[in-house]
Amino acid sequence: MSYDFVIFDCDGVVVDTETTLLAVFYRMVKERGLPEPGPEAFLETFRGLKTASILESLEKKHEMTFPSSFLSEYREECQKVFHKGVEVIDGIEEVLKNLKKLFCMASNSPLDFIRDCLTLTNLLSYFDGKIFSAYDVGHWKPDPFLFQYAADQFGFQHDRCLVVEDSIPGVRAAVAASMSVLGYATGKQAIALKQEGATVISDMRSVLTYVSV
Repeated sequence: MSYDFVIFDCDGVVVDTETTLLAVFYRMVKERGLPEPGPEAFLETFRGLKTASILESLEKKHEMTFPSSFLSEYREECQKVFHKGVEVIDGIEEVLKNLKKLFCMASNSPLDFIRDCLTLTNLLSYFDGKIFSAYDVGHWKPDPFLFQYAADQFGFQHDRCLVVEDSIPGVRAAVAASMSVLGYATGKQAIALKQEGATVISDMRSVLTYVSV
């Protein structure tokens, strides 16, 4: 099938900071004595989710309340790690340079964070003016609204859109939005994304084989 519009997630698809930032979250949770599983299981469970939702889930599961300062302390720790460097997903710039279809970015992250990531990796020029944040529309994946809103801004039918995601919430949002979705993953995560309805790819350059360039 040929697609008219491609929607990229940010973290885990264009840049790779989520693994690092969730590791910070995990460390801070463990420091507070919560009996959470190992870091890999933690990442698999909470990948792609809103930070506040992760905190709410942990509070409910363990019947406890985190201090009101937790999220601000977490963001401060993230900034320290974040500015040490941001990794670019292998192959993504080749895709962006050669993709002839219109594309945008739609992410659960705040707009300032997205722009910082793209600026630090010299990728902002590809997406400037075409970035959609869940914080701006008040809907977070797996709600399909963000993807639908992005497509609507450019006048594309939802079933003519291709989403590139790496998380279960993202894949669920794309499927619910009646969009096709490529799941960028390997190992257990690849199996999980396939079960949710994604066509799995392990090399980001494969995006170009699914879109007429």
